[in-house]
Amino acid sequence: MVEKAIREMCRDLHPQSMTIVDLGCSFGANTLLFVSDVITTICENGNNAIEGSAKEIQLFLNDLPSNDFNHIFNH
Repeated sequence: MVEKAIREMCRDLHPQSMTIVDLGCSFGANTLLFVSDVITTICENGNNAIEGSAKEIQLFLNDLPSNDFNHIFNH
């Protein structure tokens, strides 16, 4: 569902930057899998970017205050 939404948005809007929010993301491997899938889907839509330009992607991860998001980058 997420991949389909990203493909359709890229096809219709041709964004040069994107902001993606994952509410309730936790802080384990599933978060990295989600981020990886999003970036892969965006990169596969090469026809949505101006030739030679790079996309700016902002990812906001949010969950319980007790989660240690530094743990994401230790994987």
